[in-house]
Order: sequence, then structure tokens, then C-alpha cells
Amino acid sequence: DSRSDEQRKPGNDVHLVDAMVLKMAPRLALRLPRSCAPRRCEHGRASIAPRSAAKPKAKSPAAGACAHLKALPESRRAFAVIRRRLRASADSRGAHAEASDGGGKERVDEIAQQVPWGAKTVVQVLVLWIAGFCWVGGVCVPVLFQWFGFNQQQGLMQQAIHWKQACFTVTVDVIEMCVGLGVLYACVGRYKPLRNGIFPTRLRGRWPLAVLLCCTVFPLVQYVASACAGVPAAIKSPLDLPRELLKLSPIEMSSQALFMFWTTCMSPIWEEVLFRGFLIPSLRRYVPTGAAVVASAVIFALLHFSMHRLLPLTLLGVLIGFCFTSTNNLLAPIALHSLWNIFAFLTAV
Repeated sequence: DSRSDEQRKPGNDVHLVDAMVLKMAPRLALRLPRSCAPRRCEHGRASIAPRSAAKPKAKSPAAGACAHLKALPESRRAFAVIRRRLRASADSRGAHAEASDGGGKERVDEIAQQVPWGAKTVVQVLVLWIAGFCWVGGVCVPVLFQWFGFNQQQGLMQQAIHWKQACFTVTVDVIEMCVGLGVLYACVGRYKPLRNGIFPTRLRGRWPLAVLLCCTVFPLVQYVASACAGVPAAIKSPLDLPRELLKLSPIEMSSQALFMFWTTCMSPIWEEVLFRGFLIPSLRRYVPTGAAVVASAVIFALLHFSMHRLLPLTLLGVLIGFCFTSTNNLLAPIALHSLWNIFAFLTAV
């Protein structure tokens, strides 16, 4: 729909239908009476209201034009035909979009063309993200270390098996989410990106198939992560998880449930909104799609502030970015990121 916001107002739709009836009447072999010659209405659009017809007492110009339109049998018939054709066209476009959901490169390009902000806004968001995450790591993390009673020699990247470590990880992630989404809203909130379809989400389509296909790459990413960490990759039995959970106390089990819920359900949402929903369409305006995916993956890995996980996180970011560009659906990278966190959690137990 190429109409502007002013043309989409309900008061202008009737005049648009009048013009469409005049345009489609010759194709539909309709004979409009001579008294229905086109004339200019007060809104500046064509109307087929009879010249001799008295002006009805309507509450608005749109209601009056609609009354004139309904007074003509030919116009009613033409309007019904046009409405059926418009509905069929809209249904066919929706079916085509769902059928071709596996190839979303062209639609990602269309979204990139609709991005209202420029390179200055993108750089501003990135700079504020880096500053905000550095503030979290330099100020909030030491305060939380002391508040939770951790020793300074204890590392941040240890597995969260203690309830304090689980709560500490969730608290840091909540602060990072507030910083990341707050910066994004402050910089691009005035552009109304949700109304313009910058963050596309659809439940229908073939995106679950693309997510499942991308899940087959998880063992490779896990192997790269183990190699970078210097830990041999080990394949563990699915029965190991219940055995480990049974060894935990009730408070540790509750903290583990909170940790797993947040890392598998909440963290993927805000991270994919930032790194895939915002970065890829923004960078796509200036670089090819592949370069935008790689750049977003590198930024995604760098902002985790972990050098030994830089390569596996970059590989994971490329995989998730490919899933987003191939489906043009933000639910696909969110689901893939969530499944990766579950996979990493199960293999780390």
C-alpha cells in the first residue's frame, strides 16, 4: 500500500473508492448514467454522485459521499466487484509471502529501504551500547560481587551451579537488557519502528523448518567453543541432567529454574531485537546482506566481553543472522537462540 498516512484516514477511503469505481467501470462493462459524470468534491477527489441529487444530511463529508455511492445500483455492483478483487489480491499476496517464507533476502532489502534512521543514529546506538555495557561491567558487576558475597578471585564465566551465581547472572543480564533496550528506544523510538514493520514477526510460515535446519550446526559451534576454551568436547547422556538436578537442594533447584528460564526465554528476545532486528536492517542500507550479517555477529560477540568465546559467538551470530535473513521473521532467530541456550545448558551439566 503506497498511500500516505493522510490518505489512509477513514474519511478519504470513500473518495478513493469513488475514483476506483470510475476507473474500473469501463473494464467491468458498466454503464453509468450521464448524471453520474465525474465531478470534484470538496476534498479534491473524483466523485460519481449525481449532480441533481440533493445533498443528504450527513454527519460528515465521508458519510455523504457514501450515501451517494449507495444510491446507484451500478456503483454498488462495481463496488462489490472491486472489493472482491481487492480481497483476492490481498489473500494472494499473503499466501505468496507465506509460501516463499524460506527466501527472505528480498524482503530484508525492502525493510532496509524503509529504515528511517541513518548512519549517524546507528553509530550513536553502538557507542551508547558499548558505554552502557562497560558501565555495567565496571560499576554494577563489582557492586553485585560484594552484595552477593563473592570472592574477587572467583571468575565470572564459571557455571552457575550455586544459587548465588545463578541470581548474579540473571541480575547482570536484566541490567544489560534495560541498558540495551533503553538506548535503542531513546535513539529510534521517535521513528515508530514497530508501525513501519522494521521488526517483522509472524507466527505463520516455514520459519520453524529453517530453525530446525540451523540447529544441525549446533555441534560444530559447540566443538569450536570447546576448542577455544581448551576443554575437550564431550557428548553427555540426556539422563545426566535429572541426576544432577536431584543432587541440588530446593533453593539451588529454584535458582537453576530461574536461571534456565531467563537464559532460554527472556535473553534471546532482547538480544535478537538489538543485534538482528535493529543492526542487520540498519547495516543493510550501506553494505550487502552477508556483510551486514557478519558485522552484526562480530558486534554480538564483542559485546559479550569474552575473548575465548569470541570465535564461537561470532559463528553463532552468523548462523542466527542467516536464519533471520532467510526467513525475514524475528521469531526465527529468537527461537534459534533459545534452542542454542538450551543445548549449551544441557551439554554443560
